[in-house]
Amino acid sequence: MKSDQKLKEMFKVFVDEDGVINLDFLIEERGDEENTRIAEIVKEEVLEIFKKNPKKKYNFLVDLLPLGQGGYFTSKARKIYIELGSHYQVKKVAVLGGSIYTKTAVIFILSVSGRGGTTRWFKSKKEAMAWMKKKD
Repeated sequence: MKSDQKLKEMFKVFVDEDGVINLDFLIEERGDEENTRIAEIVKEEVLEIFKKNPKKKYNFLVDLLPLGQGGYFTSKARKIYIELGSHYQVKKVAVLGGSIYTKTAVIFILSVSGRGGTTRWFKSKKEAMAWMKKKD
């Protein structure tokens, strides 16, 4: 199995200047153990952000564009993302790009986590950011 350091090169989690948590998937990982471990590391990093400001609710921008028509998530990884997506500090989730398979998987993950109404799929970051800035 690849080291955590190598796996961390496949994605990026950060809070941008608008206070949006960005999750950028940079490289697809098809190995089951590695794919699941990436989900675990993503969860750890996001929970660290939440801990710094436990009363704040965050919008998320999930960028799948670098994966092109790829986008593989193991069942264990999907469970981890469902758990993360249902966290009380998650406000809106905007998803960019991805294949039909990935879109279907993400929509399923979000609907199971109860986030179906607060999640949208976008073709551009500009559209996604505009939607997240709108008041509910």
